[in-house]
Amino acid sequence: MPVAKKSNSAVPEKCLELEQGTAYRFSVLEAMGTRFLSDMYSSRFRLTVAGWRTLSLIGKFAPIYPSEVAYHSSLEADKVTRAVNKLVAKGFVVRKGDRKDRRRVVLMLTPKGRRVYKEIDDIRKAIERRFLSVLSAKEMKAFFAAMDKLEANARLIFKDRGAWKAIVADEVVGRKRV
Repeated sequence: MPVAKKSNSAVPEKCLELEQGTAYRFSVLEAMGTRFLSDMYSSRFRLTVAGWRTLSLIGKFAPIYPSEVAYHSSLEADKVTRAVNKLVAKGFVVRKGDRKDRRRVVLMLTPKGRRVYKEIDDIRKAIERRFLSVLSAKEMKAFFAAMDKLEANARLIFKDRGAWKAIVADEVVGRKRV
């Protein structure tokens, strides 16, 4: 498993400014994209952000455990549970007992849920194509390679509450050595 690298002092100071920071910029892009998509899935299907993400992940990976939905979406388990409850009530999702482990349930789309998922996913893909159209094939390949690396590193360094303290301590010790 990859290990998170220590701080890279070669990162230009300009890249560390708030408006250039990855968390800030990803948050802005995510908010714009979510707001844009939300207009469609909330008005057409009465879905929340958590509901849309949950439906999409079930559609992509079914049968899937609720814990896997939480992992792939970065939603808290209680939000996944509430979203699943609403999707079940709408007739989009069914819970079934896991054949291998009867203590667990798996989530699957109903035929109605599959139709809604396909419609939403087709629209999402059209929007994604338009959004990414400003990148050349080479830029897109580099972008997704960088995103894969960043996501893997984020899963390592952002996984535990309070992990930021070790990073701050490491940064302080690193500065004292210079």
